[in-house]
Amino acid sequence: MTDPVSDAGVLDPVPLASTSTGRLAQIPLAVVTLLAGGLLMGGSYLGTVGLLVAVAVVQAALVASWVLGAGLPGRIGAVLLGVAASAATDAAVVHWNSSGYEPVLGVLGVALPAMFVHQLARGVVRTRVVESLSDITVLLLAVCAIGGLLLLRYQANGDKTVLAVVGATTAALVVCHLGDAVLPAPRFDPQVDRGLPAVVLGVIAGGAVGALVLGDIIDFQGGRALFAGAAIGAVACLLSVGASFAWVHSTLVPAPAAIPATEANAVATPTPPAAGSASAQGPAAGAATGPVEADADSDDDDGPDDELGRLDVRAWTGVPRLRPVAAALITVALTAPAGYVLMNALVS
Repeated sequence: MTDPVSDAGVLDPVPLASTSTGRLAQIPLAVVTLLAGGLLMGGSYLGTVGLLVAVAVVQAALVASWVLGAGLPGRIGAVLLGVAASAATDAAVVHWNSSGYEPVLGVLGVALPAMFVHQLARGVVRTRVVESLSDITVLLLAVCAIGGLLLLRYQANGDKTVLAVVGATTAALVVCHLGDAVLPAPRFDPQVDRGLPAVVLGVIAGGAVGALVLGDIIDFQGGRALFAGAAIGAVACLLSVGASFAWVHSTLVPAPAAIPATEANAVATPTPPAAGSASAQGPAAGAATGPVEADADSDDDDGPDDELGRLDVRAWTGVPRLRPVAAALITVALTAPAGYVLMNALVS
């Protein structure tokens, strides 16, 4: 790993996953995935109502962990949007379960203008707008996507298809995370502790679960059960690797000293010059002092202008312990549409 200190003596951004504890971070991901998968499979075993409750619990945990773990700007509005989208998705899927994902698209259509209204409602404190919009968009896609499990539960052999989708996803992700915890090599990227062998093992685990659960159904005979489980496992593992890339590149250690002085001056509130200062005496005095006083002022870290100039750097960055929860849950949620499409494609 390269030295994080540059020639200018400024601390360069260092990916958090590139530390020596990067591989151990896969264990909490595996545990959270196992808990979420177990909850969804147990709910499906109890019926459609049980699965609805389980999906609602996962959606609530996803909203809380994503908003708080990522330090998302506009947290209150993001939570309200996430809860509203989750409730609307569940209600639409239960009421129009024969229409597939069409009702969910309606929920997303209403959520789009609501996100812009949320940004406008933030008022004068509205900062990091693009980051807030993008994070909320991913959150809403995830809480709507997991509704595909409810759609599957209402179909023929829904108990087994949901068990196969959730089981293959859970098994693939757990094996993939544990494999990366042991040997994340060869890596997809030097900064990310995720390797190709773990993905291959996860695909094999997903295929085994699919063959075990769907093997006795006529529509999935002839190798279709094995293919379905392996394909779902592959999607889940690749989404997990993508989530790791996203977390690494969004959790860089900031370098406050590298902020340009012009940005600090733009944010800072100008203060009236003191009597006898260079600004009060006119341009001639300022020219006499030259750039020496400017350099001295820029090196002073105790002044109010400097504090205001670094306001964005010291902004709240979230709860790091919730990030593995968000990463695991969002991977499980985004895998649900792939499982829904695969199950219906192989049956038809």
